[in-house]
Amino acid sequence: MATHNYLNAARTQELINEIKTRLSGKADNATTISGYGITDAYTKTEVDNKVDAAVSSVYRPAGSVAFASLPTLTAANAGKVVNVTDAFITTADFVEGAGKSYPAGTNVVIVDVGTEQNPSYKYDVLSGFVDLTAYAVEADFVDITAQELAAMWTST
Repeated sequence: MATHNYLNAARTQELINEIKTRLSGKADNATTISGYGITDAYTKTEVDNKVDAAVSSVYRPAGSVAFASLPTLTAANAGKVVNVTDAFITTADFVEGAGKSYPAGTNVVIVDVGTEQNPSYKYDVLSGFVDLTAYAVEADFVDITAQELAAMWTST
């Protein structure tokens, strides 16, 4: 004869009590992480500080300026990218060092080249001009035959 596991009043009450016991151990609507018993997580202030630090290290477009009007080398200006509107020669304030020439339209960013304890800010050229005039252009090439190509690889 088959046995059936029907819920009777006593078993139903046991299940209700078990559910109540388990629910009594859950966290109620806490307003902080520590209210849920978590003790090794970042605080809101720590997260805010980390986000601020990350965002401040991202490049931020800051418009176009003449070389003489580059933003000052300060923490507040770190990450600012400017388009320099005139040709210029780098100074000792540049990561590249002094004496390198760049055309108008070159982008420059302010970067921290120091340490966390001792920040030091410099300009860093993001783009420059590469003179390709010495390279061959398509019009300089002539068609060759397969035999001529093979002859280039044959030793005599």
